[in-house]
Amino acid sequence: MLALAGAGQAAWAETQEISYTYVSLEHEYSNVHDGSRGVTLGFSFEVADPFHVFGGWQEANLDIFQGPIPDIGGLMGRVEGDRKNYLIGVGYKQRIGQGKTMQYRVVYINSETTIRTTAPGFPHPIPPRVVTDDGHYLEMGIRTLPWPGWELDGFVANFSVGQYDSSMLFITLERRVTENLGINLSFKNVEGDNTSEDWILAMRYHL
Repeated sequence: MLALAGAGQAAWAETQEISYTYVSLEHEYSNVHDGSRGVTLGFSFEVADPFHVFGGWQEANLDIFQGPIPDIGGLMGRVEGDRKNYLIGVGYKQRIGQGKTMQYRVVYINSETTIRTTAPGFPHPIPPRVVTDDGHYLEMGIRTLPWPGWELDGFVANFSVGQYDSSMLFITLERRVTENLGINLSFKNVEGDNTSEDWILAMRYHL
């Protein structure tokens, strides 16, 4: 019975096309600055082949800096941040073979970061500073189903938010554990302003 069930799932996986309608929950760790940890709740919805809309909400805790702070006379202190990002975008897919699509996306980003500075030797509380920016994100890449139950994706992107501009390489490997639920691991390499290497563990529920 288990063998028949496994064979059935493998046959299903071999015949499926790339899914563009899903919800996702991601946990991300980045070595940007002194490190950051974030959570993303996202969605994608195929409105009419070959177009889809997508977006999400991200929240991250940033360890920005620890050491002498020039703004308060060089006293030792710590700078941290809480960042909230809101994203909405549209994508286009181009089928290039069985279980293979090229993907092109453009995204609008709104970002709000609350920066907090603490310094035990400073005689007065330091009020937090809120920085609000918006920007865009351009992406192209390929999504593939190389083996039954697996998806392998690769993308390059450029994004600009406020004064920061960076390029990115993004690789994702996803395993479908049921017909609808996938678990994936992603590696993201960012070059330019705020260079970093990021790891993302995510669940994606395909509708």
